[in-house]
Amino acid sequence: MMIPLIVGLGIIASLLFYTSFKFEKKHFVLQLLFLVVGMLMLNIIATSVIESKTSCELVLSNTTTLNNFTNYEYAQVCQEIEFQAPTSSFKLITWLLRLFFMYLFVYFFIEVINFFVKSAEQK
Repeated sequence: MMIPLIVGLGIIASLLFYTSFKFEKKHFVLQLLFLVVGMLMLNIIATSVIESKTSCELVLSNTTTLNNFTNYEYAQVCQEIEFQAPTSSFKLITWLLRLFFMYLFVYFFIEVINFFVKSAEQK
């Protein structure tokens, strides 16, 4: 589960970085959005590596005393850490899509208004 998640998030982050530098200068807001989301994807990759580890502790399990000598036996108790990286990456991608479509709607709305203003000025 860990390796495919890291590879998938790495591919998505690299595509976001690549497309952010291919935008024209007039799409600065979209370029900034893609860069920020790409950086957050890299942060989720680092978090998933940390979360994949288990928390293990040595716990005293048994003591025996023989001829004034105490023998201690320890057992290793491990606990799984809850894995939050997939849900965080899904939420981040859905927010990226929401903001991207809002940007497209506003951009096309402004372009349509500019088109009608220019056509009204020409008449």
